[in-house]
Amino acid sequence: MKLNQKQINAPLLATVAVLGWAHHASAEMDYYFGAGIGLVESRNVASIVPELEAKAVDVSLALTAGLRFSNGFGIEANADILSSNLMEIDGSEACNGQSPTWCEIGSIVRLRGTAATSLDNGSQLMVSGGLVRVTGVSENNPGNLLDTIGQGFPSA
Repeated sequence: MKLNQKQINAPLLATVAVLGWAHHASAEMDYYFGAGIGLVESRNVASIVPELEAKAVDVSLALTAGLRFSNGFGIEANADILSSNLMEIDGSEACNGQSPTWCEIGSIVRLRGTAATSLDNGSQLMVSGGLVRVTGVSENNPGNLLDTIGQGFPSA
């Protein structure tokens, strides 16, 4: 499940191109950043054994940074560094040879573009879209644990 370098570079190049265009189109920009402590619940269901759902609750250090340009566009990055608690299925360790599954999640990184517009009542409407990358350990065969990277589009 290792990433192809081209898969990583394409979104990065697209993001840099958008940032360059947005900065050129707008002389002013605001930045923001923050940090916090949170709880993250992770769930995983292997498609070949859908009745087994692995899950874990981790303490997380949450980091956020972003740029917003005066034309309403922006870019934001979020990182959750997790406590890497072992995932469980019905109270037992998830990586026990029953199905391919994630054993633990170490970090979650999101990169997204944002667009905002002001509404007549003074509030703002904001939309975002982007990519997510998850790192951790998975089991693909009984006893075969692998450092794993997953990436794609986030979903609720």
